[in-house]
Amino acid sequence: MLKRLQDLLIPANIQDEEIRSEYRMLQFVFLIAFISTFAGLIIDGIITNRIFSIITLGTITGLLAVSMILLKLGYDRFGRFIAPASLLVGLSLLIWEGDGTHDVAMVALAVNIILASLTQGPRAALLFAFLTAVSVLLIGFAEINGILVNKFSQAVKLTDVVLVALFFFIAAGLQRLLLGRLNASLAKARRNEEEQSRANAELRILHTDLEARTMELERAHKISAERTAQLRTVAEISPAFTTLENLDELLPKIAERISESLGVYHAAIFLVDENAEYAVLRATNSEGGKRMLERGHRLKVGQTGIVGYVSAFGKARIALDVGNDAVFFNNPDLPETHSELALPLKIQEKTIGVLDVQSNQPIAFTSEDIDTLSLLAGQIAVTIQNARLFEETQRALLEAQTIYGQSARSSWQEFAGRGVLGYSYAKGVVSPLQQTMEQASPSKTGKNSKGAESLSIPIKVRGEELGILNVRQPGRGSDWNESEVQLYQAIVERLSFALENARLIEETTKSAERDRTITEIADKLGSSPLVEEILRTAAEELSRALKGSEVLVQLQPTTPDDSQR
Repeated sequence: MLKRLQDLLIPANIQDEEIRSEYRMLQFVFLIAFISTFAGLIIDGIITNRIFSIITLGTITGLLAVSMILLKLGYDRFGRFIAPASLLVGLSLLIWEGDGTHDVAMVALAVNIILASLTQGPRAALLFAFLTAVSVLLIGFAEINGILVNKFSQAVKLTDVVLVALFFFIAAGLQRLLLGRLNASLAKARRNEEEQSRANAELRILHTDLEARTMELERAHKISAERTAQLRTVAEISPAFTTLENLDELLPKIAERISESLGVYHAAIFLVDENAEYAVLRATNSEGGKRMLERGHRLKVGQTGIVGYVSAFGKARIALDVGNDAVFFNNPDLPETHSELALPLKIQEKTIGVLDVQSNQPIAFTSEDIDTLSLLAGQIAVTIQNARLFEETQRALLEAQTIYGQSARSSWQEFAGRGVLGYSYAKGVVSPLQQTMEQASPSKTGKNSKGAESLSIPIKVRGEELGILNVRQPGRGSDWNESEVQLYQAIVERLSFALENARLIEETTKSAERDRTITEIADKLGSSPLVEEILRTAAEELSRALKGSEVLVQLQPTTPDDSQR
């Protein structure tokens, strides 16, 4: 409450807290002086009915009130001076009217010096000490010379008056020294407070900076953790793509693995068709995506949705809020999508497809995800390319095997038409076969009509069955064991290899002989410049090459009708 009263007596234009604190101190001092003089007015004036005391103390009390009012109005210089000056004059008059130098008000004069020091500073304290000493010397001089008569005037001595005057000077000096030290301590405390405030401000700045750095480090750590998790995901997923499988089996596995590892509810793989007109959905993991797959879902390249954009321009695209993205294709089969990331699948700068991942969380992807997941997209593209090359290689190999098998079958059929189909060995006699035997199941045992145990193994060359190896042991009482079957199978494999090599050598020899004959005939034909000689040479050489066959070589003359056709 006292502080509120003091604040009411402080000028409103003063906002500095240090100055307001000084004003509070002045108002408190003036208030104490006001209360003290007012109490003296009551006790020494009104109660004792002393008119002089009432007038003097009443005047002092009024002047103290005026000092506080002037201080409130901002005239602090006048307010600071009026209070100690009025007290000095009033107290001097009370001492003159009272007991002189032996009056109790002499103590109040010492207090007034302190008041002057508090209100106006150390220099004012010395001034009022001097004025107080002059006043005391004058009162004492009046008492000594009989000008002022009271009950103590006969006992007053000059030395006592001088000592009292010196006391005020000594009190003022000590007070100045004390106040100087107090002010120095206050200044030091103020400096320490300012330094502490600066240190606290610096600490707050450092704390704020530390919090900002901590948040930045936490964000960087979170991003690093996400990148590490994504790289770990890429490292874990990649080995699953190394197997060369059929694309219809491989792509769904890739989509499922990506969805599980990245935590997205929809992952899809689109492949661009041969005409680069549509991006065709080939694999997905979500239920909505599977319905799209059943309908043969496809998107126009460069026109429809984020996938269409990426397939046309070969650049990754992120939609943080798909509802506000102009390129986003609103798909009713995927109503939970809030974020989408599409990455191109590229081989040598050519976009062969798009990896599309969608999340049910907004802002689920960042631009940093593109760098990490592009590695995954590149590996998927290489896997798809390898699978395609593998399929093409398999088809080419199958076609080559088919053509080779047809050629080999034709050659063996030609060989079989020469008469000898095989040989049999029985009881030390080797006999040629002129007709085929009844073939049994390969690598199985059975009994013929005579009851003898037999083993039949087919002779195959590159998947084509050329014949059969039949082994009989009359009177055998047990089945053929595995080692025996493997032995005959190994023999048949080498027999097949030898037969095929022999056929190839024979065909190679025939081909070489045919090429040599053609070369010789061509050389002889080219050595003659005459048409008749060329025709005759051609007939002779062809007859010789065909072992005496009749050969006719002639030119067909054209008729007028033929030339007009």
